[in-house]
Amino acid sequence: MNTIVSVAIVGMANKLARTVWTLVAHQREYQKDYVSVRPY
Repeated sequence: MNTIVSVAIVGMANKLARTVWTLVAHQREYQKDYVSVRPY
């Protein structure tokens, strides 16, 4: 496996881990159609 693919895989795994941690930490359920709104 080349380096670029490895970096992409680690990036996606990190994103998934952050999502799962947030859901567990805030005791929320995953919402498929959730859209994050940027604060001003």
